Amino acid sequence: MTTETFSKELDAHIVTLLTRISSFKENNAEPVEKKAPMSIEARSLELWRAVAVECFATFLFSLVVSGAAASSAVSGSGLSVLATAVASGFAISAICFIFGHISGGHVNPAVSVSFALCRRISLLRAALYVAAQCGGGIAGAAMLYGGEIGGPKRAAARYGIQESRVVGPPEAFSSLQNVLQPF
Repeated sequence: MTTETFSKELDAHIVTLLTRISSFKENNAEPVEKKAPMSIEARSLELWRAVAVECFATFLFSLVVSGAAASSAVSGSGLSVLATAVASGFAISAICFIFGHISGGHVNPAVSVSFALCRRISLLRAALYVAAQCGGGIAGAAMLYGGEIGGPKRAAARYGIQESRVVGPPEAFSSLQNVLQPF
């Protein structure tokens, strides 16, 4: 008798829970945004403004971080490495704050690709963002390299080719944080 009563009560509780879950889903369902077709999105001013902003934001980020890293390479002290890290953090924070409302403030091709894989942005937008970010990064580094006193040859001789100071699991973990942070 008790197992039969327990079974009926359990069934009643399960039905009640499922009913509440389904009513919760119905009442709190967010409307699904309809994405515009690629042909319409490609002609929108908003897309091209966002692509230009991604290019400019990556240009600024590359310029600031490369400049901080170049000055760190000259002094080589522990504090200069800290200064480079702080400059990188402040730069990405400021850039995301300033440009985030226009393009999302991805500033990194890995972030754009992860957003595309999660279907938060279209594949067209992701491809254009990645191209713009690569172009902006190259332009920022080229501006720093070309603006060196004594020209590019002296800059190459002064800084030389250096091994990365951070390699391994800490770098992989920080890259993962960078990709997952916008979500």
